[in-house]
Amino acid sequence: MNIAPAWKHFHKLRPGLGYDIPFKTRALYRCLLRESAKFEEQEVRMFLRNTISERFHYHHRETSIDRSLKAIHEAEKSLIIIREALAGDSRYYNKLVDLGMGRIGPLAFVRNKIKRISNVCFAMVL
Repeated sequence: MNIAPAWKHFHKLRPGLGYDIPFKTRALYRCLLRESAKFEEQEVRMFLRNTISERFHYHHRETSIDRSLKAIHEAEKSLIIIREALAGDSRYYNKLVDLGMGRIGPLAFVRNKIKRISNVCFAMVL
């Protein structure tokens, strides 16, 4: 089995742990993707799927044990938030819908930047 570099240190401390953590990390990734697919809005589903995939791929070859565990903890908190939003917590649900629709967060930043660029280009033509 191919083990990421950070988990080899765990394997030295406790032999079963080096194989257990990557398995649980993949299970957490699949669980996040399954829960994100339950949203009704297509934009929210796409945003969550892309964000989850991007974050897990970003930390895929993490060598620092502390940063790896911090990323796993962050993913677990995200799973709790997604589940609470699906259970009916309007605060979390509205926040995720706003993120997915691009009203707040990184998508809103990109949309505003594109608007500014198009306004400048349109003003140059006139």
